[in-house]
Amino acid sequence: MHLSAADAKKLCTRAIKTLGLSAEDTAAVADNILDAGMRMPGGFARFIAVTDQIKANKKPKPMRVLKHTPVSALIDGAGQHGYVVAGRVARLAIEKAKKRGFAIVGAHNTMNTGALAYYADLAARAGLVAMTVGTSRPQLAPLGSSEALLGT
Repeated sequence: MHLSAADAKKLCTRAIKTLGLSAEDTAAVADNILDAGMRMPGGFARFIAVTDQIKANKKPKPMRVLKHTPVSALIDGAGQHGYVVAGRVARLAIEKAKKRGFAIVGAHNTMNTGALAYYADLAARAGLVAMTVGTSRPQLAPLGSSEALLGT
């Protein structure tokens, strides 16, 4: 099946809207999935897994800002999907950095954030430099090892 980027975005957005996310969060999740689809083979296939994960969290608790300064923040993702949490983190970091020239924003209590390059690219498109980091359970063995020590 072949879809243009515009048609894929419409399809993705229409499906994600049914999950009860805000318009801003819907756009962030759809854009992240489409970005992955264009960056790597099989990236768009994450669409089904991501929407299933969001659906499974029937009544998500609201995210909370635990700490906040003019250049920093720490967000409790309240168990919400990482695409939603990381999208908000990125937007908040961009907003703070544009006002002060620098920002650092972190989050915890969330799940899969997808490709971190997407969030760095948001900052780059806003004229900023970004560094993104994440954690995950060990899934890959480094060269010369048979034990999974690295996350993806």
